[in-house]
Amino acid sequence: FSPDRLLGRRLTELDPASETLAFVERELQQVLESGEARTATIAFRRDGELRHHELHASAMRDAEGRVVGVAAVSRNITERVQLEERLRHSSRIEALGQLSGGVAHDFNNLLVAIGGYSDLALRRLNGHAEEVRQPLLEIRRAADRASDLTRQLLAFSSKQVLCPEVLDL
Repeated sequence: FSPDRLLGRRLTELDPASETLAFVERELQQVLESGEARTATIAFRRDGELRHHELHASAMRDAEGRVVGVAAVSRNITERVQLEERLRHSSRIEALGQLSGGVAHDFNNLLVAIGGYSDLALRRLNGHAEEVRQPLLEIRRAADRASDLTRQLLAFSSKQVLCPEVLDL
Protein backbone atom coordinates (compact mmCIF):
# COMPACT_ATOMS: atom_id res chain seq x y z
CA PHE A 1 0.00 0.00 0.00
CA SER A 2 1.18 3.53 -0.67
CA PRO A 3 2.06 5.70 2.37
CA ASP A 4 -0.73 8.22 1.69
CA ARG A 5 -3.26 5.37 1.73
CA LEU A 6 -1.91 4.10 5.10
CA LEU A 7 -1.42 7.33 7.06
CA GLY A 8 -4.03 7.92 9.72
CA ARG A 9 -5.91 4.70 9.02
CA ARG A 10 -6.20 1.33 10.68
CA LEU A 11 -4.92 -1.54 8.54
CA THR A 12 -8.23 -3.35 8.83
CA GLU A 13 -9.94 -0.36 7.16
CA LEU A 14 -7.97 -1.14 3.99
CA ASP A 15 -9.44 -4.63 3.70
CA PRO A 16 -11.79 -5.61 6.56
CA ALA A 17 -11.86 -9.27 5.40
CA SER A 18 -8.08 -9.67 5.44
CA GLU A 19 -6.87 -11.95 8.23
CA THR A 20 -3.30 -10.94 7.37
CA LEU A 21 -3.95 -7.24 7.96
CA ALA A 22 -5.80 -8.04 11.19
CA PHE A 23 -2.77 -10.07 12.34
CA VAL A 24 -0.35 -7.25 11.49
CA GLU A 25 -2.56 -4.76 13.30
CA ARG A 26 -2.56 -6.98 16.42
CA GLU A 27 1.25 -7.25 16.26
CA LEU A 28 1.60 -3.46 16.02
CA GLN A 29 -0.86 -3.03 18.90
CA GLN A 30 1.29 -5.38 21.03
CA VAL A 31 4.31 -3.15 20.37
CA LEU A 32 2.32 -0.05 21.37
CA GLU A 33 1.15 -1.69 24.60
CA SER A 34 4.38 -3.42 25.65
CA GLY A 35 6.96 -1.07 24.17
CA GLU A 36 8.95 -4.13 23.09
CA ALA A 37 10.02 -4.79 19.52
CA ARG A 38 8.40 -7.71 17.68
CA THR A 39 9.23 -9.72 14.60
CA ALA A 40 6.70 -11.85 12.75
CA THR A 41 6.61 -13.85 9.55
CA ILE A 42 3.48 -13.44 7.47
CA ALA A 43 2.23 -15.64 4.62
CA PHE A 44 -0.56 -14.35 2.38
CA ARG A 45 -1.90 -14.59 -1.13
CA ARG A 46 -1.72 -11.65 -3.50
CA ASP A 47 -2.73 -11.88 -7.14
CA GLY A 48 -3.07 -15.65 -6.63
CA GLU A 49 0.56 -16.04 -5.54
CA LEU A 50 1.69 -17.09 -2.07
CA ARG A 51 3.99 -14.46 -0.62
CA HIS A 52 6.00 -14.32 2.57
CA HIS A 53 6.99 -11.18 4.44
CA GLU A 54 8.97 -10.58 7.59
CA LEU A 55 7.62 -7.77 9.75
CA HIS A 56 9.88 -5.93 12.21
CA ALA A 57 8.12 -3.44 14.50
CA SER A 58 9.68 -1.23 17.18
CA ALA A 59 8.23 1.29 19.58
CA MET A 60 8.83 5.00 18.95
CA ARG A 61 9.31 6.96 22.17
CA ASP A 62 9.15 10.63 23.08
CA ALA A 63 11.74 12.50 25.16
CA GLU A 64 10.26 11.14 28.40
CA GLY A 65 10.42 7.54 27.12
CA ARG A 66 6.68 7.11 26.55
CA VAL A 67 5.60 5.02 23.58
CA VAL A 68 4.07 7.39 21.03
CA GLY A 69 4.03 5.23 17.93
CA VAL A 70 5.39 2.26 16.07
CA ALA A 71 8.00 2.07 13.32
CA ALA A 72 7.51 -1.03 11.19
CA VAL A 73 9.34 -2.48 8.23
CA SER A 74 8.04 -5.30 6.10
CA ARG A 75 10.50 -7.20 3.94
CA ASN A 76 9.54 -9.60 1.14
CA ILE A 77 11.23 -12.94 1.93
CA THR A 78 9.27 -15.04 -0.58
CA GLU A 79 12.34 -16.02 -2.59
CA ARG A 80 14.26 -17.02 0.55
CA VAL A 81 11.36 -19.17 1.78
CA GLN A 82 11.10 -20.86 -1.63
CA LEU A 83 14.86 -21.55 -1.68
CA GLU A 84 14.70 -22.99 1.84
CA GLU A 85 11.85 -25.28 0.79
CA ARG A 86 13.83 -26.47 -2.25
CA LEU A 87 16.82 -27.16 0.01
CA ARG A 88 14.62 -29.17 2.42
CA HIS A 89 13.21 -31.13 -0.53
CA SER A 90 16.71 -31.78 -1.87
CA SER A 91 17.82 -32.99 1.56
CA ARG A 92 14.85 -35.37 1.75
CA ILE A 93 15.70 -36.76 -1.70
CA GLU A 94 19.34 -37.23 -0.66
CA ALA A 95 18.27 -39.03 2.54
CA LEU A 96 15.94 -41.23 0.51
CA GLY A 97 18.85 -42.09 -1.79
CA GLN A 98 21.05 -43.07 1.14
CA LEU A 99 18.27 -45.15 2.65
CA SER A 100 17.53 -46.92 -0.62
CA GLY A 101 21.24 -47.64 -1.09
CA GLY A 102 21.50 -49.27 2.33
CA VAL A 103 18.35 -51.30 1.84
CA ALA A 104 19.44 -52.31 -1.67
CA HIS A 105 22.79 -53.65 -0.43
CA ASP A 106 21.16 -55.74 2.30
CA PHE A 107 18.40 -56.92 -0.04
CA ASN A 108 20.96 -57.85 -2.69
CA ASN A 109 22.74 -60.10 -0.18
CA LEU A 110 19.46 -61.95 0.44
CA LEU A 111 18.83 -62.27 -3.29
CA VAL A 112 22.24 -63.84 -3.87
CA ALA A 113 21.35 -66.53 -1.33
CA ILE A 114 17.89 -67.09 -2.85
CA GLY A 115 19.32 -67.31 -6.36
CA GLY A 116 22.20 -69.55 -5.32
CA TYR A 117 20.05 -71.99 -3.39
CA SER A 118 17.46 -72.16 -6.17
CA ASP A 119 20.26 -72.93 -8.67
CA LEU A 120 21.61 -75.67 -6.39
CA ALA A 121 18.14 -77.18 -5.99
CA LEU A 122 17.59 -77.13 -9.78
CA ARG A 123 20.93 -78.92 -10.38
CA ARG A 124 20.13 -81.59 -7.79
CA LEU A 125 16.81 -82.47 -9.38
CA ASN A 126 18.41 -84.53 -12.19
CA GLY A 127 15.03 -85.70 -13.43
CA HIS A 128 13.69 -86.41 -9.93
CA ALA A 129 10.72 -84.51 -8.58
CA GLU A 130 9.95 -82.67 -11.83
CA GLU A 131 6.85 -81.21 -10.18
CA VAL A 132 9.11 -78.83 -8.20
CA ARG A 133 11.23 -77.74 -11.20
CA GLN A 134 8.72 -75.11 -12.39
CA PRO A 135 8.29 -73.50 -8.94
CA LEU A 136 12.08 -73.40 -8.53
CA LEU A 137 12.44 -71.75 -11.93
CA GLU A 138 9.85 -69.15 -10.89
CA ILE A 139 11.79 -68.50 -7.68
CA ARG A 140 14.96 -68.01 -9.73
CA ARG A 141 13.20 -65.62 -12.18
CA ALA A 142 11.72 -63.62 -9.30
CA ALA A 143 15.18 -63.35 -7.70
CA ASP A 144 16.58 -62.11 -11.04
CA ARG A 145 13.84 -59.47 -11.36
CA ALA A 146 14.39 -58.37 -7.77
CA SER A 147 18.13 -58.18 -8.43
CA ASP A 148 17.47 -55.88 -11.41
CA LEU A 149 15.32 -53.67 -9.20
CA THR A 150 18.09 -53.61 -6.59
CA ARG A 151 20.59 -52.43 -9.22
CA GLN A 152 18.22 -49.60 -10.09
CA LEU A 153 17.95 -48.62 -6.42
CA LEU A 154 21.73 -48.66 -6.09
CA ALA A 155 22.08 -46.53 -9.21
CA PHE A 156 19.53 -44.05 -7.79
CA SER A 157 21.26 -43.91 -4.41
CA SER A 158 24.70 -43.26 -5.89
CA LYS A 159 23.41 -40.98 -8.68
CA GLN A 160 25.06 -43.17 -11.29
CA VAL A 161 23.70 -43.82 -14.75
CA LEU A 162 23.01 -47.47 -15.48
CA CYS A 163 25.30 -48.77 -18.22
CA PRO A 164 24.69 -52.52 -18.55
CA GLU A 165 27.44 -54.49 -20.22
CA VAL A 166 27.59 -58.08 -21.45
CA LEU A 167 30.54 -59.94 -19.94
CA ASP A 168 31.93 -63.35 -20.80
CA LEU A 169 32.96 -64.70 -17.42
